[in-house]
Amino acid sequence: MKLSDDRVNHLSHAIADALAADERVEFLEVWDKVRLRVKRSIVQVLRHDEEMERRAEAKVRSLRRGVHEGSPEWDVLRRQFYREEIERLRALR
Repeated sequence: MKLSDDRVNHLSHAIADALAADERVEFLEVWDKVRLRVKRSIVQVLRHDEEMERRAEAKVRSLRRGVHEGSPEWDVLRRQFYREEIERLRALR
């Protein structure tokens, strides 16, 4: 999933604000440093997601039967291979 920098900034503000409002959470750094760490985490997750998507699409392209991009079969296989990439990532953790 691709998100604009503005959307990522908005999400990082919302998450940092929610954490700051939670009385169970105590910041050990200033709010903006926490927000920037949240933003970096979001960007990292999005990069991992894009990489898994690229791997899934590469697997579909590598099939001998030549599945046409954009076809219903392409979509089904891409989602299947994407789920496999997620499971592979979970197994590594």
